[in-house]
Amino acid sequence: MTILIGWLGVDERSPCSAYLMSDSRFTWGTNPESYNYGQKLFALNNSPDILGYCGEVLFASQVLTQIVGLDNTHVLFPTNSDSQTRSRIIFNQIVTQFAGYPQFARSASTIYHISRDLDSSFHAYRYSYSHSSNSWETSELPLHPSSSSLIFSAGSGREEFIDRYSVYQHGSIAGTSRNIFQCFCDSLMNSELSSCGGSPQLVGLYRGRQFNGMPFGIIYNHTRYLLGVPSPVMNDYNSIRWYNENFEICDGNSLTRFPNAMRQPNPNIQ
Repeated sequence: MTILIGWLGVDERSPCSAYLMSDSRFTWGTNPESYNYGQKLFALNNSPDILGYCGEVLFASQVLTQIVGLDNTHVLFPTNSDSQTRSRIIFNQIVTQFAGYPQFARSASTIYHISRDLDSSFHAYRYSYSHSSNSWETSELPLHPSSSSLIFSAGSGREEFIDRYSVYQHGSIAGTSRNIFQCFCDSLMNSELSSCGGSPQLVGLYRGRQFNGMPFGIIYNHTRYLLGVPSPVMNDYNSIRWYNENFEICDGNSLTRFPNAMRQPNPNIQ
């Protein structure tokens, strides 16, 4: 299963960013064995859209991988399509591909989609399959743009995260992206659930129209991870942005905070 969250980042002017974050563990029913390198988040290179899922793995991971491939070849969305149009296209793609999915393999699954519109506003959508109705439903999720805030939390690790988040929300950095990110890392690192584990993975959107979906590297337990897997050896790791467990911007080569990057210690961990 999964711990999956989405949040909206707000600066002194307006919403400026949005993120999806998850763990990387796959599990199979009550089987004690697990796999810690599962990709659960996806960023579209050619449009301002990010996606993630929880629940049944095979269909969701396949359809989202194919949606990324369609986006890479520029055949997914009409030019300059708005967020609502892109959401409708993604939902229709999910429903179309699911029509051929075997009945015996169908089980509860939810896909989350955060998008940025042409006016730089952010939108969040949920696409949910119900086994009892054997159908997919779509809904738009409310956003709270007055301060950085959680949009949703989902998966088997949700209750653990929410319990910890209720403590973080009374701390000195409540209402910041840093607070949500640090709470997630703290929750994952200390999870007592066998269904949650592996490294954090993170994708995001920025406000500017020049930015599309982006994956971010995570330095976790002194190891580089990207989309749930250890990063391969590179001559220069800084072709992408790297964060550590405190949400500090780091040098991917040295694994240390950039000298000019803001310190962001976690006041909730003594």
